[in-house]
Amino acid sequence: MVERRGVNLRKWNKKGMQNNYYYETEDGIPAGTDMEPNNFIEYKPETYKAGPLDASEFTLPSICNREKSCPLVSICTLVKHT
Repeated sequence: MVERRGVNLRKWNKKGMQNNYYYETEDGIPAGTDMEPNNFIEYKPETYKAGPLDASEFTLPSICNREKSCPLVSICTLVKHT
């Protein structure tokens, strides 16, 4: 167990090309991922919902348009053409 922001968390490592630490609350809710040495993603356990997600949560806002052009050298262009 480790403590982060006053919360006790379980921590384990799934070794890849680097350490990949995963954190969860004592009741199994995801709390974060640390891909050392350069990327810590902190989740908000209070927003976790068990079970299937409503499809509306994946609806893109109207500003997103597949036909809109992207800069030639960008992640946008790469994703658009895959």
